[in-house]
Amino acid sequence: MATMKPRDRVRTTLSLKEPDRVPIDLGGRVTSIHKLAYEKLIAALGIDVDQPIIDPFLSVMSIDHKLLDYLGVDTHYLFMRGPEYRIARKIDPENYINEWGVHVKIMGLHSQRISYPLEHATIQDLKNYNWPDPSETERVAGLNSEAKELYFHTDYALIAAPVNGGIFEFGQHLRGMVNFLMDMMLDKSFTNALLDYLLDIQIGLWDSFLSEVGDYVEMVQLADDYGTQQGLMISPQLFREFFKPRYVRLIEEIRKRTQAKVFFHCDGAILDLIDDFIEMGVDVLNPLQPTAKNMDPKIIKEKYGKQLAFHGCIDNQHLLPYGDPEEIRMTVKRVIGALGSGGGLMIASAHLIEPDMPIENVLTMFDAVKEFGKYPLNNIIE
Repeated sequence: MATMKPRDRVRTTLSLKEPDRVPIDLGGRVTSIHKLAYEKLIAALGIDVDQPIIDPFLSVMSIDHKLLDYLGVDTHYLFMRGPEYRIARKIDPENYINEWGVHVKIMGLHSQRISYPLEHATIQDLKNYNWPDPSETERVAGLNSEAKELYFHTDYALIAAPVNGGIFEFGQHLRGMVNFLMDMMLDKSFTNALLDYLLDIQIGLWDSFLSEVGDYVEMVQLADDYGTQQGLMISPQLFREFFKPRYVRLIEEIRKRTQAKVFFHCDGAILDLIDDFIEMGVDVLNPLQPTAKNMDPKIIKEKYGKQLAFHGCIDNQHLLPYGDPEEIRMTVKRVIGALGSGGGLMIASAHLIEPDMPIENVLTMFDAVKEFGKYPLNNIIE
């Protein structure tokens, strides 16, 4: 098969057809690289890069094209200045308040939210709260020009990643996890009111963002975590009551503004929600967390491979930090064999590339995709 350009390779894959090889992704909100790992990687490769933009949670938002090209990455991400990542008030170098009103503290390699501004709120308090303004023009300043430049002057598949976190997660950020879980059981009126505010803001953010970049992106990135290693955080019934209808509406609004495929990140053992995700309008499921219960890629491919593309899939909890290069090669080969047939697979680390991952292991992952990911896959399909 003739070599494809990255954008065509990704388009073909997301249409559940076989390209020339499995696409490689790096970037965005959930499959990017920590700034310290980025510094180690470019130093090891001797690549001279521009100063990257680092989000307050310490991952890289602007991966240099020279590194993307060296690794064979097919994608490039577009971001907006969303409320999760904008500092409304800086307290000191390690503490700030974001636009949601949440106090965030840098703790070691990452940041943690340490206050819940709506912890004691009533419905009336919700009405009076200083919510982020999704239509603020500064959020999208320059994005249209950036998208056009990348679309017309590079071959990358562009991906839209404006919002970090989903409706379920933001409920926890604002109320605290314990309060929010209790709300769903004990105060449904309050829960619905809070989630409606969050949904309206998300719709507004996507509207602003896609009005600038919607014509140029191949995929839009949603994320909301409902799983633990062993099962769901909430029952499927609660998910269907509170979250599924709101995601149906959000995705409907997104589809009014772009033809891009809808990516949904959900960590953990989430097998019991995959049918719901499809009914919501999800096209691409990330990350198929390899260490979570009942997330066998071969079984999931057999059941859902004609409806979903799959993204991520390479274990970043144990394999990439502690495995050896040959183990990583064989794992990438098995993942491609299980999920790649017929197209519909993009490979990436299941979450961020972290500083504790040896450079050799990171490079081996990318090299193994290029080694084993060429179509047809007849020699590696299990």
